[in-house]
Amino acid sequence: MNTQRIEQMTVLIVFLLAGNAVFARDSSITDKQIVFAINTKYMAEPGIPATANKVTARDGVVVLSGTIDTLLAKEMALKIAKATRGVKAVVDDMHVKASLRSDAAIRSDMENQLRTDSALGTYHLIVHVNSGVATLTGKVHSWAERQLAAEAVRGVRGAREVKNQIAVIPNSKRTDAEIAADVRDRLGFDVYVNRDDLSASVKDGVVTLNGAVGSVAEKEAAFTDAAVFGIASVNDDHVKILAGGQPNLRRAGKILALSDEDISKAIRKAFADDPRVGSPSPNLKVSDGIVTLKGDVRDNRAKAAAQADAKNTLGVLGVTNLLQVRVAGTRNRRD
Repeated sequence: MNTQRIEQMTVLIVFLLAGNAVFARDSSITDKQIVFAINTKYMAEPGIPATANKVTARDGVVVLSGTIDTLLAKEMALKIAKATRGVKAVVDDMHVKASLRSDAAIRSDMENQLRTDSALGTYHLIVHVNSGVATLTGKVHSWAERQLAAEAVRGVRGAREVKNQIAVIPNSKRTDAEIAADVRDRLGFDVYVNRDDLSASVKDGVVTLNGAVGSVAEKEAAFTDAAVFGIASVNDDHVKILAGGQPNLRRAGKILALSDEDISKAIRKAFADDPRVGSPSPNLKVSDGIVTLKGDVRDNRAKAAAQADAKNTLGVLGVTNLLQVRVAGTRNRRD
């Protein structure tokens, strides 16, 4: 490890420790401060009208109510609230305005989104829409693809809600031990999650998470990490949210111990579990914590996803993205 990397790591550790000191004060954050913080963030977000939401909080539990213009704006409002310090839970009581668009038009747009999606277009997915509420059915090979399908249609104009009933049928069998090892690795290399306070067990493909996290956003990040290839589902009901949690302190000393090979393996696993990146995975090289991505990917989303996967891996100090977008080939439909 060279001197430059040691200096960079030292700065990062100091930052993490400073952040930990701030986190330790979270337990003293009042409900009034939480509401003020969320409303301030909403005012800075152009996609969320300032008068659209009513925000209340009691004992760290935030309730969002009111009528909002679009489903995407609703998702953004939830994301902001969940990432606010001191929030232990978020109750969604928001309603998306009814649209003048017909259910047939909404369904047609959603079907087109799924059909042309580079990660999902080879699956036969079915969309039903009733009064702007969409229900997705069909089969995919991974939990990540199931989640991606819902994300793909949420931006359709007129959609008020998306109910995801897509079944996950893995195309290859993995043992519970293999899945558990992957989940532990993903949790350990996620910069947003403290694995020291979490445990994962797997039985018949069902991942169960236990332990504590420092925020709703960290809990959701852990859920995403647990959704590796081969799982049937993830149960995070036993993960508690502690507003005074300390997610960074025990991780700081581990960063220096990570080798470039460790980081490279973690990124490759992230690529394998991310349907947005596609196959074959990009070429990567890690040198003193700096990641260089090369090769061809199928579209700009894959290029951005690969960069995000690398950037969010513990130990990465920077990412140079030299990926090139290739012309997509012909696909054969899978039923």
